[in-house]
Amino acid sequence: MKYELQRSFRRFNKKVHQVGSTVTRLIRRDSSPLVHVHRRIRSTVSSPPLSDSDDDTFSATPTESFTDDTESEPPTTLPCEFCSRPQPINNLLNHQNRCRANPDRTPGRHSVVHTGPPARHPRRPRRVVSENVLQTASAPPRTRTPSPTENFPVSSGLVCPITKSVFRNPVIGPDGHTYEHDAIVPWVEKEETSPMTREPLSVSKLIPNRAIKQVADDFRRECQRKSLYKYKLDVDVKKTEQIPFIKTPTKSIYRAEWIGNNASSNNSKIILVHLNGIHAETIAKSNCQLKTHENIVPIFGRVEHNDSGILLVQEYSSMQTLSHLIKDDRAKLTIEILDFILYQIASGLQHLSDAKIIHGNITADDVFIYRIDEIPENILVKLNNIDDADKFLTHTPPEVLSQHVLEKSDVFAFGRFAQELYSNELEVDNQNLRKRQILCERCLAGSPQERPTFNELLKSFKETNAL
Repeated sequence: MKYELQRSFRRFNKKVHQVGSTVTRLIRRDSSPLVHVHRRIRSTVSSPPLSDSDDDTFSATPTESFTDDTESEPPTTLPCEFCSRPQPINNLLNHQNRCRANPDRTPGRHSVVHTGPPARHPRRPRRVVSENVLQTASAPPRTRTPSPTENFPVSSGLVCPITKSVFRNPVIGPDGHTYEHDAIVPWVEKEETSPMTREPLSVSKLIPNRAIKQVADDFRRECQRKSLYKYKLDVDVKKTEQIPFIKTPTKSIYRAEWIGNNASSNNSKIILVHLNGIHAETIAKSNCQLKTHENIVPIFGRVEHNDSGILLVQEYSSMQTLSHLIKDDRAKLTIEILDFILYQIASGLQHLSDAKIIHGNITADDVFIYRIDEIPENILVKLNNIDDADKFLTHTPPEVLSQHVLEKSDVFAFGRFAQELYSNELEVDNQNLRKRQILCERCLAGSPQERPTFNELLKSFKETNAL
């Protein structure tokens, strides 16, 4: 009896599924009255409870399955009209109302779970940033200021065990260890123990260690002195004459020589340049940091001394300057030799410009003749980069006077210097001098944008004389 009821119930359920399929098709045609009919049919299809009157009452569990003479059909599925995913008919309406592809979907708290195979949607095109749109400039990375004690060996007694750096404001605790104040206070407030012994510790028990502070400050000053001064007067170098052979209001030059180990390692002759004035520090710093160049007189370093002002060690050439050559042997300065001299000066000025250094006024006294020969290729001149501050405004371009210093300021000074050299030429050749006069006039243009660069000047000299 029970098995016959089960077969009848399965047949009935099969018919109900067929009716539900028909109702779903009608729902998709926007037949709103049938929605309630569909819900009413689904509510009446639930299986009636079996009677418990008999002793052998049958109870079915969810895991039990019954076989019939005919195989059970798979659940009927229909594709969603929005996403085309197949869905069971009993979940089709709910899925369509909440489908993400439905423009009129009902907003829900949870997204729809697709039970069918994934459907391919057109990929959203990537956003293309136009090249014409200006990118927002990001902040430059912070540059850490190097500590003056980084490159020097330091005793462990001057280093904080927390920060691993030399003390600035040391304090000592009852555990006998010294710490940096700004490092130990946050530690004690959080841990309430000593970082070395793990004993109880409070901020009130920290006492300033003045003895360690004095030693650390002296060590820091010594490191700063060693990093600033490369040599020491009467230890590494000495003056051979106490009276300067060249003296101006802002500069004095003394003859000097190396002492001890420096004398054996350095074969070059030297002079000591003593600078005074408000621009002395700037001139000394820029020259000490400048890399060597074959057409710039090298600066070996700064000298520690007891007098005021700044003392520098500079290479000294026993050869004459260009001003001496013009006075004593002007006949040697042909146009070709002047071209080679100006070419090497322009090469040195380009090196200074790359280092963001403005030489300023250029005179014949600033050009040292290391080699002079009838063959222009054998000529070697070097430009002195340490000039008097009071002469800086002699040949000053307009933008410097208006406090707008540009890299082409030295091009202006070079053009004025070259114009003076060519104007004093004894071998007058109007055609050749005219080409050089045009080049000088370009250098003396009122607008910096109209002046040539040093690369263009060097190229012009090469084209003129095949340097």
